[in-house]
Amino acid sequence: MDPSLDEPLLPRRREGQDGAPSSGARRGTVTQPRRRVFIQRSVDFSSLLARFQFSGSGNITTETNDGVEQNYTADILADAPPSEQSATRHGSDDPGNGDVLPGPDVQSGPDPEKAWQQNLKLAQRRAPYYLPFLRWMPRYKSYQLPSDLLAAFTVGFLLIPKVLSLYHLTELPPTTALYASFVPVLIYVFMGTGRQLSFGPATLVANIIGHAVSSNHLTSSVERLEYAYALAMICGLISLILGLLRLGFLDNVVSRAVLEGFMVASGLLIVLDALTSILGLPERSSNYSANAYHKLEHLISNINHTHGYTAAFGVTNVIILSLSRFFAWMFPNSGIKYLPFGLLAIVGSTLISYYTHASEHGVSILRVQETGFVAHHPRIKHFFNDALVLDGFAIFLVGFVETSAAAKICTSAHSYAISPNRELVAIGVANVAGSFFGAFPTFSSLPRTKLAYSIGAQSQVYNVIIVGLVCVTLAELVPYLYHLPGATTGAVAFHSGTGLIHFKQLRYIFRMRALREGVLLVATMLLSLFVGLTAGLLTGVALSLLFIVKHSTLPRLSITGGLNGDDPDTISDGLLHVKFDESLHFANTAQLGDVLRRVEHLGGLKIHPSMEPSLKPAISSVIFDMRSSLSIDVSAIQIIEELICTYQAREVLVCVVRPEYVHEREFQRSGLIDIVRSERLFTRLEDAIAYIDDHQAKLETLTQVKQPLPAASGSVKESTVDSFSNFTHPETASTDAHLAAVAATETQPQHDDHDPHAVFQGIPHSSSIIIPQEQQQQPGNQPSLLPELAQPQQPQQPQQ
Repeated sequence: MDPSLDEPLLPRRREGQDGAPSSGARRGTVTQPRRRVFIQRSVDFSSLLARFQFSGSGNITTETNDGVEQNYTADILADAPPSEQSATRHGSDDPGNGDVLPGPDVQSGPDPEKAWQQNLKLAQRRAPYYLPFLRWMPRYKSYQLPSDLLAAFTVGFLLIPKVLSLYHLTELPPTTALYASFVPVLIYVFMGTGRQLSFGPATLVANIIGHAVSSNHLTSSVERLEYAYALAMICGLISLILGLLRLGFLDNVVSRAVLEGFMVASGLLIVLDALTSILGLPERSSNYSANAYHKLEHLISNINHTHGYTAAFGVTNVIILSLSRFFAWMFPNSGIKYLPFGLLAIVGSTLISYYTHASEHGVSILRVQETGFVAHHPRIKHFFNDALVLDGFAIFLVGFVETSAAAKICTSAHSYAISPNRELVAIGVANVAGSFFGAFPTFSSLPRTKLAYSIGAQSQVYNVIIVGLVCVTLAELVPYLYHLPGATTGAVAFHSGTGLIHFKQLRYIFRMRALREGVLLVATMLLSLFVGLTAGLLTGVALSLLFIVKHSTLPRLSITGGLNGDDPDTISDGLLHVKFDESLHFANTAQLGDVLRRVEHLGGLKIHPSMEPSLKPAISSVIFDMRSSLSIDVSAIQIIEELICTYQAREVLVCVVRPEYVHEREFQRSGLIDIVRSERLFTRLEDAIAYIDDHQAKLETLTQVKQPLPAASGSVKESTVDSFSNFTHPETASTDAHLAAVAATETQPQHDDHDPHAVFQGIPHSSSIIIPQEQQQQPGNQPSLLPELAQPQQPQQPQQ
């Protein structure tokens, strides 16, 4: 036992009077729960764990060099006074010499009061994660209130007119959008992680709800309301389940091209719906589908039925709202964009309609009289089918993507993070609860969030104030909207629809000549326009996933030919350097063999497969460079093992470069180390190239040894010494004498007479042996390589 570990780590050893371990002593009685052993000095934990065996009762058993076991008791207690620790170490009846007298054992457990306090502290630390308002509410300052008030009234005056205009899109009563701005928003205030996000009804989501209601051919207003409540419940459940499963990354499956195509299609459909209300055209029949073709056909075929008085309200408000947007674009710093032009249009149109009795002249008005708050029960079983689930998933996908986009605006300027998983849970709880209070699916709105951020909203307090404005509207102001013309709400919807069409983003995609993004955008837009919003969105997402899968299955590698690497993607010098630039898995290694075969046959990846095979020399060595592959799965190892065996069957030298101590376990278990051989596993590319250089030099030497003698030319025949330098013949005595005399005329080598092969060690590669023509070997004779080796002759005396 190491004496350096005696006192700080272990308690005092039980010894007798003579210093030996006491055989009759038993362990002391434990009176406090043992927590952990505190080590006062630096200790080698690996050797400690190898030498000590800890029993469940706190006993430590060690084995000395002579094989004698010694027992110790680890009774160092957490949060216990030294006196109790000493009493516990020696026992309650310890006389002082270390021996423990018999006594009853005391059963002890964790202190309930202390455990309750620890659980309470843990709950206090984790509560702000699950209820984010506990994080920002205690830190709220009074100087932040004016900014929140300004943001609340600005966004609220924009929200109320827009939610009243959404009934053109959802085909639901106008108050449904107001209910969606009450309970779900209040729940998100307490559970949402975005402090500046504007939660409530969104135009994109409302458009999908309207198409889902129309596609099911629900004629009764009660059935439409119940279907909207069921959609809210389905969206909430989907969001809640995905949040609990921590799948907040799903917003990344919708690419920007798919979202832009969907927004353009939604904007055009909203404009077509709004034009029907603006011009006072007859409503479409329920037999019409909700695609752009039938809407445009209905608009063109009924254009001659335009109602003049209604068109006056609608066109006037469209011009006012369009001018407000134009001046806000021309003068971005003037504050025009903060003015509630929509609210002014609604108030002004309502007053004009009331005092002019516009309804008596055929103008369609709102005619809403419902006030107060109504609780509803969503009937999911009545509408549950595949269409409900698909519509709910499409609504959730669009709403969550828009919420994520709005959240990125907040996190880009404020020093706090928004958790996608917590956002999913908050959205799910808000929609599930909202379905019981007359709300349709609700998410964050990107335009309203941008507005609140630009005004300077500080926290979710501004959303609480907006909820107060909505409550006042529901309780008191709804009856005053009885005479609101439908053309005015149609003009507000028209203004919202045109805001969804982003020509700047479209120009950017086509200017970059991004073919894949262009295909996604056009396919999503056309399918959403002429088939349906749900079909278009889901098809766009499926195409995005297909492109992602295709991209992930292509091996991300760089192939370099030649030792110097000057000729990328081609083979030179017989060397193929395959460098993997990512982790290896079953998808990106499935086509690895085809890629390497194409490089070997055609000479490079950039050569079209229709070209003739290249005449470049065949490869003689391959380096698999796996330094950038930090992980590798079983399928990838198996594929690489098959490739290595294929190359080795063709006598191609294979080396593997990998990080040190990485993939060691995988290589050993798969047997790849035995296949490649450990001397061909390297951690540096330079070492692998040096090994291949040395191996090729040895192969060239061996090839020169094994090559046949060249044909005779003239009266003499030259043959390099390398061609038979390792040749041995039984009659070596005369042969050595003959060759030594010939070689002495060139180099005069110094060699050992007892070594028959030493005569060749001093002859340079440029030396040649002149063999007389009459002594050359005939084609039919095979006694030996050289005739003079078979029949030894005496060396001739050199002439003077």
